[in-house]
Amino acid sequence: ASGSVRHAKGPLGCEESYRLIIDDIPPPPDKPGDAVTFAVRHALPVFFQAPGIKSALTWTANVKGDDLDIAANNAGDLHARLSALVVSSGAKLVVTQNGLVGYVLGHQSMHWTYKVNGVHVGTTLTLKAAGNDGSVDTTIIVK
Repeated sequence: ASGSVRHAKGPLGCEESYRLIIDDIPPPPDKPGDAVTFAVRHALPVFFQAPGIKSALTWTANVKGDDLDIAANNAGDLHARLSALVVSSGAKLVVTQNGLVGYVLGHQSMHWTYKVNGVHVGTTLTLKAAGNDGSVDTTIIVK
C-alpha cells in the first residue's frame, strides 16, 4: 500500500508520534478442522521528526522494599528509544534487560519497576543503555 501516514499539512516543528496498527486476519479454512488459524495484530511506532531535534533525559531511582523504580524524564523534543539496559552498584549487577526497554516520548516521562535485592536509599547506581540519540551512561542516587 502506498500513501501518506501523516495528514498534517504544516511543517514539523518538533516530533510527531503515531502508532501504526496492522491486523493480519487469515481467511477461513477450506474445511472445518483443516487448520489452526488466528489473527495477529502488530502495533508499530512511527515518528516524524523535525531536523536537529534531540532528546534530553534525566533519571531518578526510588526504592520501596524490593521494588526499584527507575524513571526517565525527557525534556527534549525527540523520543528516546532505550534498549540493552544495565544497572549496577559498584561491581554488582542490579538490573539487566536485553532488547527493547521502552520509549520516552519528548516532554514525557516513563518508569520501570524491577524486583531487586540489596538496594537501599542512598545507593549509587550506574545506568547504561543504548539509545537512538546516543548511548546512555549516567549515575543515579537512590531516594
